[in-house]
Amino acid sequence: MTNGEISRGYGPSPLISVIIPCFNGERFIAAALDSIAAEQHPHVDVIVVDDGSTDLSADIAVSHRVPIQLISKANGGVASARNAGLAAADGDLIAFLDVDDVYVNSKLARQAALLSEHPDVDVVNGLAQRMVL
Repeated sequence: MTNGEISRGYGPSPLISVIIPCFNGERFIAAALDSIAAEQHPHVDVIVVDDGSTDLSADIAVSHRVPIQLISKANGGVASARNAGLAAADGDLIAFLDVDDVYVNSKLARQAALLSEHPDVDVVNGLAQRMVL
């Protein structure tokens, strides 16, 4: 380390745990997972937290081409679901994706690179664009 840089303890391609809280998101979960599949970052761990859904959200998530870890729990709200995902996360970095949102291409790769290049930065946020389907 030089110039007072902080060691993050991971290399140039950290494991990113993506946490998706999901309550009755069967309409959206495939698109959210597709957006992760399109990512350019090679090390992604996807955790879907089914927060007491009464629809087919969990079935769609586990049958998707993106490998996931599914956590099923009684409905407790989005904060509770995020906390359950955090407790299960093994990643060097944490990313959140709401079930009704999608990532733009290379979002995770660009954010991980920025964190690697700027060890004094702890949080990276991006712009949002509203889409009505």
